[in-house]
Amino acid sequence: MRRARADDSAFAQAEGEETTRLLEQKIASVTTPDVEGLARALGVQLVTEDEESDSSESLVPQASQPAQAGQLRRLGGFKDGRNTECVLFLAGQRIAEGGESAAQSMPEGKAGWTRAFLAWDGSRWRVSPLDPPPSGQGGPRSPNSEIAPLGARIISASGEDQIMVLLLYAAPARALYPMVYQVKNYAASLAWDSLSEDSRYQALSGGRIEFEEAKRTAVPAMVASGKTDPGLLVFGRDGARGFQARTVYRWIGNQYVPATTEYEANEDFRLYEFISALHLHNYKAAYALIDPAKFLRTDKPSLDVFRDTVQKSWSEFLDDRIFAASEPATGGSNDHAFELDEDDKKVKYFPEFSPGPMYLLTGLARREE
Repeated sequence: MRRARADDSAFAQAEGEETTRLLEQKIASVTTPDVEGLARALGVQLVTEDEESDSSESLVPQASQPAQAGQLRRLGGFKDGRNTECVLFLAGQRIAEGGESAAQSMPEGKAGWTRAFLAWDGSRWRVSPLDPPPSGQGGPRSPNSEIAPLGARIISASGEDQIMVLLLYAAPARALYPMVYQVKNYAASLAWDSLSEDSRYQALSGGRIEFEEAKRTAVPAMVASGKTDPGLLVFGRDGARGFQARTVYRWIGNQYVPATTEYEANEDFRLYEFISALHLHNYKAAYALIDPAKFLRTDKPSLDVFRDTVQKSWSEFLDDRIFAASEPATGGSNDHAFELDEDDKKVKYFPEFSPGPMYLLTGLARREE
């Protein structure tokens, strides 16, 4: 395993050095801090980040759209009057010789992205590759057109040192992944990778990432919001079912760690809580989520009666089962139904709830299909 990681590191370093060499070759003729001239030398479109807008990113990029050849983005965030720091997004795993991007010579849909930070140091443009180290068992990374750069900005500064965030968009999951870089001496180095194995970041589907007001001496809190994937109750990625989550992350040490998470109060969230509590055999927590008299259909409900009912009649909820939410059907049927697929049968469940904001379970029926 150590050898594999060493191979990963060696390959990443070699690839980064080659990307730097080829980019510096392309921009050698630009001898002034002229960002427009830099974009022309790279053969890409110049985009100015709007630093007056909020620092959230919620757009869905089109991997084939950014001018095909790519984009050079002038960084937003803190400015000192020079504003000669940019990020380059170029379709293609790496820059090819002779001015042609690798994307132009790769099969359609197979090209990845080259990402780089460029800064004027007073005499020349400096290049820092922004591609994270490869994961896996070593060797070259496969090009991945499904993870595209979305934007970048400076979120904190202290003297000459700055903190930059780069947002990546994973198309299959419709999720955002932030990457944090330290900018020092006109170079950017990776400080935190939300895609790494030890990251505590949880990506949310179809959401957005925002940062609290930027401060010059501290890394601001990050707020991620979107549709969560709870696991025990699976919701369709593009369906109407599910519930939203909002997590605040604080920068502690050298990483973003979750501080607080809030969930949208609706029937699907209550249903997930109920299934989760029974999965853990936490009858008391599950009992707090029902209207005891209505759910148990008795004038003398109790926790003991509830436990006995679950063990005798709903034992599947106590096992390691994964349920799936059913999409609402036309015709006014139960909008919160869910199902369990087993080898020889399919069981569909029909919960009923009290009105919000409590959304207590008042009943649960099932039917084999």
